[in-house]
Amino acid sequence: MKKPKHIYIQLYITDLGGWELPLTRKARVVGSSLVLTIPSQLAKAYDINDGDEIEIIPVGIGEFRMKKLKK
Repeated sequence: MKKPKHIYIQLYITDLGGWELPLTRKARVVGSSLVLTIPSQLAKAYDINDGDEIEIIPVGIGEFRMKKLKK
């Protein structure tokens, strides 16, 4: 099976005051993992920090929800 080089993901976020929505990010392959970066403003707004665990929940074809797990 051929590995995808890039996957585009749209983040739909409500009420972040003045941001252009939806936010679009490009996923990239690092080693054997697919990496999706989170903009620093979004990480700050949701108190997401280096080392935090994020739960990824599929909600439909081509859609998922992310949730920061409490420490």
